[in-house]
Amino acid sequence: MKYDDTYLRSYGIEYSGVVPFDICDVINEIKYCALKKWFDPRSVIVFLVPYYTGEERRNISKYAISRDYHLFMRELFGRACPALSEKYGAQFCGYADSAPINEVKAAAYAGLGMRGDNGMLINEKYGSYVFIGAIYTDAVFEYGGDKTSNCPHCGRCRAACPMKDGRECLSAVTQKKGELTDEEIAYIRRYGSAWGCDICADVCPYSKNAVKNGVKTPIEFFYKDRTPYLTADVINGMTDEEFKSRAYAWRGKATVERNLSLLHSHDETEE
Repeated sequence: MKYDDTYLRSYGIEYSGVVPFDICDVINEIKYCALKKWFDPRSVIVFLVPYYTGEERRNISKYAISRDYHLFMRELFGRACPALSEKYGAQFCGYADSAPINEVKAAAYAGLGMRGDNGMLINEKYGSYVFIGAIYTDAVFEYGGDKTSNCPHCGRCRAACPMKDGRECLSAVTQKKGELTDEEIAYIRRYGSAWGCDICADVCPYSKNAVKNGVKTPIEFFYKDRTPYLTADVINGMTDEEFKSRAYAWRGKATVERNLSLLHSHDETEE
């Protein structure tokens, strides 16, 4: 049967497609086994959720400026899965980020973008500023064939990435718990990040074109409750519930506060 993208489009999702489950790469056996206890997945609806809202002063990754996108996904799945089940007479279950399969490859198979040298999916319109979601079903949808494409390997992401000489990704360093090494501290201070890193995405020609052309997400969720520039006062002013709604909350408040302290002490030293 044919897949109809009307319902996802009503949420502002322009890019979605279907791939057979059996061509997907299972990377999380625990999630896969849990899914199979519910139903045997036959098809996957893969879709992109753009999150870019424009340039502004910030000290965290663009994806973390709004509330945690998992909240958007949770609401979407809560409405979409029952609606799709009623429409197609099959079972549907949604995952985002902690999915059983390699979502970047699945999105590429569905023709939603290309696999970049930075490991991210690159969409022709939104660049790398997209989240990937997937809805699994025991329905069998028509598949037009593998549409996988790879980036043109311009080398800009590799050249710009600070992850050299065996060092960890800057994003991973900002998310580490506990004390950091002197090198890691210098790393955070040099790039001024309290959480995450956008360097490889920002230098990609497709992302740069999106910014140049003023392409922004049509999804209202990402324009609300924004905290682009974190300070200790901003963090302390959040209720526990507000903090839990942020992407950086999963590592605990102490991790973000440590990073902010490192940046603040560095700024005072340079004055």
